[in-house]
Amino acid sequence: MKIAAGTVPEPTTNGRDGTSAPPCGAGPRAAAGEGAAMQPHLGLNFAYGSNLDRSQLPDRCPNAVLEGPVILCGYRLEFFGAADLEPHRGGTVPAVAWRLEPDDEERLDRHEGVGRPGREDSYVKTPVTAHRPDRSTVDGYIYLMTPRRRARDPREPRTSYYARVASGYRDFGFDERVLTAAFARARGAV
Repeated sequence: MKIAAGTVPEPTTNGRDGTSAPPCGAGPRAAAGEGAAMQPHLGLNFAYGSNLDRSQLPDRCPNAVLEGPVILCGYRLEFFGAADLEPHRGGTVPAVAWRLEPDDEERLDRHEGVGRPGREDSYVKTPVTAHRPDRSTVDGYIYLMTPRRRARDPREPRTSYYARVASGYRDFGFDERVLTAAFARARGAV
């Protein structure tokens, strides 16, 4: 695994309620279910869940190159057993960009259930634009759960899954309040 260094963009105050967020554009380009089951090679995966783990994704995709942190704008982190994103005006979610070769991307698609018989209802590969630390934008993709997957899975994640995501947040210096708020919503506390 190769690693390209990077940091999370410095937040700015949005002026309305004093909360911090990086400068974002219009938000999500597509919602779950709008993408094709199998898309052409998109090359740059933005991981926001367990694939934040520096060892997990390279085990699945041996040629993966970690490019560094990005911000996904117009989303809020949620849990439906596993991490997922839902469109949320003004929302931001930290992620990391992984550069994938076509064979690794196909391998990850299969793992996430994209185009895999019996699991094709799990995730949709969705093109998005993310913000880099230098405030430039970069195109790539995320995996979003289908409504069917959300409906069948419990909200609260397993302890081991949550720990893997939390480890990634700490490893990259992400604001863990994003994660803890999503966990509280999953437990019904918010």
